[in-house]
Amino acid sequence: MVRIAGAILLAAYPFAIWAGISLAGSRVAGLIVLAALAIILPLRIRLGSRELLGSGIALIVLVLSSIVLNDPRLLLAMPVLVNVTLLVGFGMSLLGDRMPVVERFARMTDEHLSPRRALYCRRVTKVWCLFFLINAAVSFWLALYASLAVWGLYTGGIAYLLMGALFAGEYAIRKIRFG
Repeated sequence: MVRIAGAILLAAYPFAIWAGISLAGSRVAGLIVLAALAIILPLRIRLGSRELLGSGIALIVLVLSSIVLNDPRLLLAMPVLVNVTLLVGFGMSLLGDRMPVVERFARMTDEHLSPRRALYCRRVTKVWCLFFLINAAVSFWLALYASLAVWGLYTGGIAYLLMGALFAGEYAIRKIRFG
């Protein structure tokens, strides 16, 4: 239940930031985000998501800086940090003899992946790395130069649609290639 609530909040945070800044200003929005992080992060870390600790601390510093400086752009940078965290996680899984993230997911349904499928999973992990890099760059540019409405539309909608399209496209290609 906590994981589902966390996932929903993670998906909804761009809308929450947009609404908070629009209706109450960046300090109030920052305080709301900080309260949400104070609830979610300890629960997620206790449930075994220790890799969130570093990015959670970075998020808290970012939000506190936004509150102190009363600068909404720091709150708007949160999707950049999220995408960089995912990029690092996926990218680190490609180093050395580690199992790529996509292969880890694939092995949840098929423990005995063929070398050909394992190589495919490695390549798909690289595609996701490229996606997170581009998404972070677009989110960064929008945080600096776009209107709050455009930022909210992209980070709270378009980015998720692109992520879903990439996931669905990869799934279709995998089914065609491997049955």
